Amino acid sequence: MKKKLILGTILIIIIVLVYGYFNFYSKPIEGFEITVKNLTDRRIDGLFLTCAGIKKDIKVETLKPDEKKVVLVQPKNYGENSISLCYLDNDGKEKKHIVVGYFEESYGNGYAVVKIDNVLENGILDISSKYKFSSILWSNR
Repeated sequence: MKKKLILGTILIIIIVLVYGYFNFYSKPIEGFEITVKNLTDRRIDGLFLTCAGIKKDIKVETLKPDEKKVVLVQPKNYGENSISLCYLDNDGKEKKHIVVGYFEESYGNGYAVVKIDNVLENGILDISSKYKFSSILWSNR
């Protein structure tokens, strides 16, 4: 009985220490972590992320085939907002894919995964995305 009590106490102390360590040393993401994946066999460049509350659009580095890049979007003083991935098609027209459809400051932080599945002949990208915050998973296609 005494061994079980000592073992239980040690186990509780270890759990509290591990929990305290991760709470103290891990910092939450401030903003949105956007992962852009190129699932095509072509190089993709000229992508950028935009939303209100950032000083200038955020360029996504060139993506080689089957490569991914992670970009942090940190809007400041934003109200109702969204995040979009933009690019130019072969005719020079700007195309926009909504990555995070709607958020506001009270939603906190989050992350999104954007998948580029295909590049059409006219330069239009076949894109799908999912994002998550506040334990809700949303999908944009």
